[in-house]
Amino acid sequence: MQFTDVGTASGTATATGTVGSSLLIGPHQSASASSLSPGFTFAGGPTFTMSTLDTKEFYAGILSPIDKSLINYYASIRIPGQVLYTMLVSEIDVDGPAGNVLNHATTQDEWNSFQQVLNALLDAGLTTELRDPEYYGPELSARSLSDPAKLAALAKEKIDLVPDKSAKSVWHAVKDDPKPSFCFDPKTAPKTVDLGKQIIRIPDSALCGQHESTKKSGVRPETLTSKTLLPGVTVKIRSIEGVIYFLG
Repeated sequence: MQFTDVGTASGTATATGTVGSSLLIGPHQSASASSLSPGFTFAGGPTFTMSTLDTKEFYAGILSPIDKSLINYYASIRIPGQVLYTMLVSEIDVDGPAGNVLNHATTQDEWNSFQQVLNALLDAGLTTELRDPEYYGPELSARSLSDPAKLAALAKEKIDLVPDKSAKSVWHAVKDDPKPSFCFDPKTAPKTVDLGKQIIRIPDSALCGQHESTKKSGVRPETLTSKTLLPGVTVKIRSIEGVIYFLG
């Protein structure tokens, strides 16, 4: 594949019209002796300036996995999950008998296996959400924050300080950088999901809105990352180039 960029587009157009006629003069003229010959001419067209996109930045973008923020956006505007995840997910990896479920559409059995697992996850309420930022590090006292140099260092790293809701004179470092994660709708999520060859439990930490963002240690049990659907179940996201090849 080769990608090009249209830098500029310009063009001109001209149009001309002519009308000609002939008339015979003299005796014994026929009814068809005179004639009329109109004419119309159009000339012009656009001119393009194009360049090949072959920079390092361009290929780094097109070959990188699609950002989960984009997946979260498409899910939020209710693009059907069957369409969204079939197009963007290349593989679902399961720790256990289910193994790796591929979505390359090379065989009918492969396609059926992936759709079976995907349908089970969607029926269980699979979606995405932007999870709140968590606490960084230990609790901070007002005395430990009296050093201007420390405050400047925190500001440089875009780390905010928020007071503890239950304890006075206690602060927490919070980086305001919410990341999208997969989760399951608590209204429809069952206790387990059947992936065909394996049954996986859906813990409370996998439910939307149920993550422990205020846990003081900054680490919650069975932490789910942006690539994790369930504990032991992760996905591989396609790049833009991968989506083009999959569709084409």
